[in-house]
Amino acid sequence: MGVDNYLLTVITHRHRVASMNEKIQKYVGKRAVVEMGAFIVKVEILDVKNTYGKDRFLVTPVAGKGEAWVEKLILD
Repeated sequence: MGVDNYLLTVITHRHRVASMNEKIQKYVGKRAVVEMGAFIVKVEILDVKNTYGKDRFLVTPVAGKGEAWVEKLILD
């Protein structure tokens, strides 16, 4: 790998890390609504990650217990 490619890789990685940090600050601790089958559940967002180019959110119900990773939610 040449120096130019290495620098581009480092800059790209730093940009991705900064973007994820912004998403974490934007979403973690917020409330949202998630559709799960026939249920619509009010949840709190615990974590955010990007898998295969898609943002995923770790959520837990406001009432009840459990956790699940979801790709779609509506912020409250």
